[in-house]
Amino acid sequence: ETSGFFEANGQFQSNGQTESENDALRQELERLTAEKMVAEEAAQRAETELREKERLEQERLEQERIALAQLEKTRIERLRQEKEALEQELARQRAEQEMRMTESKQSSIMKSKLAPQLPDTNDPLELLGLDYRNPPENAEDIRRAFLKMAKKYHPDSVAKDASQEEREKA
Repeated sequence: ETSGFFEANGQFQSNGQTESENDALRQELERLTAEKMVAEEAAQRAETELREKERLEQERLEQERIALAQLEKTRIERLRQEKEALEQELARQRAEQEMRMTESKQSSIMKSKLAPQLPDTNDPLELLGLDYRNPPENAEDIRRAFLKMAKKYHPDSVAKDASQEEREKA
């Protein structure tokens, strides 16, 4: 035999129990209900805190990913700028080298235009500007003729009929 039961409307009905027993049972039921509500609220708070921690962790990871992406973008941009600078420096060096080669060629051409050309002959006396019908009398005359021709045809010499500007270019 049961000493009491709980009806659907929340009223505790007694089957022969004393009022004090009913009050004790009612208080125990209220205490258990309050503990259940406290436990449910604690569980809900814990779940909310866990969700908040997960959200914060996701935000931190996203910020970290964004920061890494920005660092990588900055690094790539710096490398691109370094590459452009190196390409420009290489182009400048090539242009300077080409200009030096062009100047060297022009200088050589200018010198060759200004310097007199050797006569087209195999006769050594004619090359020295001596007449083979009237050969020199001694070695000193040949030596003087050789030095005169060497000075005249030396690549570092400039033709006397060249203008001052052409002499400076040569």
